[in-house]
Amino acid sequence: MSDPWEAFAREASRTRGGRRLLVPVLGAGFNAQAGRGKGWADLLAAIKRERSLKLKIPAAAEVIGNTTLVWEAMLLELSPNIGQRPQLVEKQLQRIVAKVLDRTYSVGGITRELSAKFLSAGFSDVVSLNFDRGLHLVEPTWSHPKTKVFDPVRSYAVLSDGTRVWYPHGATRSPNSIQLGLRKYGILIRDLEQARQEYKATANSLKQQMFPGSARNLSVREAERLWWAHRDKAHSWVSTAINAPLVFIGVGMGREEWPLWWFLNQRARNHARRNLRTPAYVFVRRDEVARLKTAAELARLTLLVFDDFEAGWKRLFKALDV
Repeated sequence: MSDPWEAFAREASRTRGGRRLLVPVLGAGFNAQAGRGKGWADLLAAIKRERSLKLKIPAAAEVIGNTTLVWEAMLLELSPNIGQRPQLVEKQLQRIVAKVLDRTYSVGGITRELSAKFLSAGFSDVVSLNFDRGLHLVEPTWSHPKTKVFDPVRSYAVLSDGTRVWYPHGATRSPNSIQLGLRKYGILIRDLEQARQEYKATANSLKQQMFPGSARNLSVREAERLWWAHRDKAHSWVSTAINAPLVFIGVGMGREEWPLWWFLNQRARNHARRNLRTPAYVFVRRDEVARLKTAAELARLTLLVFDDFEAGWKRLFKALDV
């Protein structure tokens, strides 16, 4: 069996127009590395202090897979305390999240060094499951759908080097867009299904333009031409990432992440009939492998295992040649 890291390095080396085809999907672990240890447990504790909540925040290792439950517990404690419905309380907490994250991970702040090195790899697209703007070295240009309101599915930031950064869970520039609770996750899946249908419609239209009158299945080479043409026109992060090779970095991959697993399932279904497998890698420390092993096997995810974060990041950057 080949070394997963070698396979990843080969996949990561693929480019088009000088930009990598690989799409990194970043989670809180990226910021924790850049911020020297600040993770979701720290941020949840900061939110708790802002509203003087009594809820006991789980230890860092226990927060993984339970973030949405901690959020819901905060809402349920605060709602009767101030006599407001959970929906209104949630809007208050969303504003606090935005304030805490802007303070902790400001543009060009504590994450700058790691972000600059990471972005030097020359990605076309990055998907950030974080809400903050810590990945930005300077203020970006934002692209929104026709409503001009931040949309977690369709809005993105264009960095100074042209990289598009998508924010599926929302962004601090629009606190109401922040997705943390179970209700928000449920509604988001509805929006993702609409984006998937839009992706299919656009892909079919492009197919007719690129391969007129073709009713047959495309060859793998032809399908890839179609995928990348579609990616240039991407109207959502779903259409950007559904056919691209992915690497999850600093993402806990907890089963509470319904939208993420929904997307991975739809991505697999997209190619099931022809038994095609678009690679998806997960950057994971060895002591967390047992938690992910079964899910990774069932969902056909390849684990990039490392013993400690220092060694892992060195190997990752070596594979990216930066």
